[in-house]
Amino acid sequence: VGLRADLSRHDLTEAGLEGAELSAAIMTLTLLRQASLNKANLAMADLTASNAPDCSAKAADLRGVSFAEANLRNAKFDRADCSPLYVQRPEGRIHYPASFAQTNLAGASFCQADLRQADLSGAILRRANLQDADLGGADLRGADLTDAMFDSINLEGAKLEGSIGIPDYLLPQ
Repeated sequence: VGLRADLSRHDLTEAGLEGAELSAAIMTLTLLRQASLNKANLAMADLTASNAPDCSAKAADLRGVSFAEANLRNAKFDRADCSPLYVQRPEGRIHYPASFAQTNLAGASFCQADLRQADLSGAILRRANLQDADLGGADLRGADLTDAMFDSINLEGAKLEGSIGIPDYLLPQ
C-alpha cells in the first residue's frame, strides 16, 4: 500500500510539476493557478474545490480524478486521459469515472481528450474547446456548453438532459 501525498490547501501557484507522480494525491482546496501538470500522473487524485485557473495538464493521466466544484477556468487538458479507471477489489471490479461535476470549465481546452463516462453534470463549459473529444457515455446533465467548440466530437450515449448550448445536429433524434 503506497502513501498518498496530502497537498490540501497548499499554494502551488505556477508550480512546475511536469511528469510528477501524484496518483491518489489529496489536493482539496489547493491553489494551482498557472501550474504545469503536463504529463503528470494524477490518476485517482482528489482535487475537489481546487482553484486552478490557467493550469495546464496536457497529456496527463486524469483517470478517476475528482475535480468536483473546482475552478478550472481556461485550463488546458489537451490529449489528457480522463477515461474511467477500473480497479479490481475483493468485492469486485469498481468503476471510477473522472468527475468534473459542478466545475467551472469556461474556456477550458479538452481537444482530443478521452472523457468517456466522465461526470460533467452541472459543469460550466462555456467557450470550451471539445474538438475531437470523446464524451461517449458522459454525464452532461445540466451543463452549460454555450459557444463551446464541437468539431468531430463523440456524444454517443451521453446524458444530455437539461444541458444548454449543444447544437441541434448533435442531439439524439
